[in-house]
Amino acid sequence: MSSNLAKLKAHCLPIRPAEFTEHQLFPLEMDTREGEKIRKAHSSSERYPELDPAGLAQSYSDPETGLELPVFGVFELNGKATKTYNVSLHDQDMSAQLNCLDSKLPWTRVRNSLELKINQRPLKAREIGGYVSILWGMMICAFSVVGFWLAKEEKISPAFFFSFLPVAIGILLLGWVFVETRWPIKMLRLRADFNGLLPATSRRIAHTASADFDRMFIVTDQQGRWQSDLLADPHPPLTDPLLIGSKKIGNEDRFFLLDAFDLTTAEDYLVAEFTTINVEPVSGSSGKPID
Repeated sequence: MSSNLAKLKAHCLPIRPAEFTEHQLFPLEMDTREGEKIRKAHSSSERYPELDPAGLAQSYSDPETGLELPVFGVFELNGKATKTYNVSLHDQDMSAQLNCLDSKLPWTRVRNSLELKINQRPLKAREIGGYVSILWGMMICAFSVVGFWLAKEEKISPAFFFSFLPVAIGILLLGWVFVETRWPIKMLRLRADFNGLLPATSRRIAHTASADFDRMFIVTDQQGRWQSDLLADPHPPLTDPLLIGSKKIGNEDRFFLLDAFDLTTAEDYLVAEFTTINVEPVSGSSGKPID
C-alpha cells in the first residue's frame, strides 16, 4: 500500500461496540420506524472502522506548475472509470461535479493555486486594464462635455465631435479584446482514470455491503497521476486502493472502510473465476502411476 493511502487509513476511527445500548434510545423509541432506521444504520456499519473524511483534504504541489492538487482520487463503484473535474476561477461552486466523498477533496486549495500560479499574469493584466479603462472613460466623459460646449459655440465641427465618440469607445473595446486574447484566463481540467478489477474477496465484500450502504467508492492514490493539459505526463497508476462505504445517518454522511486490496488484471480475473485446473497422475503403460 502506498504511503498516502496508509496515512488515509490511519484516519479510521476504532470499530464501535456491537451492542446498541439502551441509554442511546429508549425502548419506545426503538419500537418506532425512525428508531428502526437508526438501529439498522448502526448495525450495518459497526462491523467496519469509520473513516474520518478530513484525511481526504491532503494536497501536494506539482513540481512543474506549482499547482496544489488532491492527493487522492475518488471513483464511485457504480459510476464511470474516468473522472473529470473542471476547476475555474469563475465557477466557485463545484457541487454539480462532486459527490458526497470527493467533495472532501481540497478544491479550495486547487482553485487558489490556479489563481496564483497559472492565472496571476492574466489577472494582473485585467487589473491594469481596469484602471486604464476608468481613466479612458473619464477622458471620454470630459471630452464629451467640453466638445459639446465647443460644438455648441461653433468652435469645432459637430461632425468631428460626433465621430470622436465611436472611435474612442471602439479603442476601449479593442483594448479589452487584446487583453482577453493575449492573456486568457486558463481553466484546470483534471482527469483520473481507474484501470483494474476488484479481486474476488473484495467483490464479495462489496456485494455483501451494498445492502447496508447507500453508495460505495474506490479511493486511489493520485499523487503525480492526474492528467491535464497543464501537467506533465502522469506516473503509472497504483493498484492498491481502498473500498469505502457511505451511509447517511441522521443528516450526516458517514464513511466506513470496507477493504484495502490490490487490483487484478483481466487475465487474472478470468483464470480465477472461470478456469479449473485438474491435476491427474501421469500413468505408465501398465496403467499404474509412475513413482
